[in-house]
Amino acid sequence: YQRRVRGFAVNVFMEARPTKLQRTSAEDGGRASPWSQRRVQAASEDGPNKLSYVVLAYSTCHEFAIRLQSTDPVRFNYCESKWETFSDSQMDHIVLGGVAPVNLIRGSHILFLADFHSNSAILSQLHALTALCESFPKTVTISIPYFPMATMERITQEGVVATANTVARMLSTLPNFGPPARVMTFDLHTLQNRFYFHTNALATLHLSLIHISEPTRLLSISYAVFCLKKKKQRSHQTHIQSADRNKN
Repeated sequence: YQRRVRGFAVNVFMEARPTKLQRTSAEDGGRASPWSQRRVQAASEDGPNKLSYVVLAYSTCHEFAIRLQSTDPVRFNYCESKWETFSDSQMDHIVLGGVAPVNLIRGSHILFLADFHSNSAILSQLHALTALCESFPKTVTISIPYFPMATMERITQEGVVATANTVARMLSTLPNFGPPARVMTFDLHTLQNRFYFHTNALATLHLSLIHISEPTRLLSISYAVFCLKKKKQRSHQTHIQSADRNKN
């Protein structure tokens, strides 16, 4: 299987991969969840071609997780987690979804929608990911569309911390549950950043050209997208336009 993107994040998780439905109701004391029953029914109708995910998400990714589940409720089962803090110490009080009353984590493919927008958010999600990897999942996919510390991947002065390296190392030391966790990102700034991930977490790099923000329409990247579209539509005739409009 070649990991690649056809569109944006939802399209990534909609890709089919060969797999086997190995979850049984015996793992949960003879109790099968409605989602497990739907998975078995779908597999009997469509064949075991599609990978089903138990989806967990950080608080800021809640709406995206709901949208993802709505695209295919059989393949994506979103289990909401609680991201709270204790009132006295302000320490994290996190309750992972998909564990009670029926454990959907054990033996399942897990998709974790992450958001590393701040130091406190990173630490909270590292707590959750550590517990998740210790819950006997089959695979763990961590989606981090934007890796904000990626631009701090090198230093020009001794003593300055390259936070792209340190955060990648934190993810790389997640508990070993079998295969390495897959870290999916759409912006690692440089290709070399992927080598900061190792051992228990490996990065896969993806690119979306259809979600270009409005401010970039005046930049040269918009012309690159334009040329790619033209090349696809008319492979025999590709027009390359200059990025500097003032010269015309």
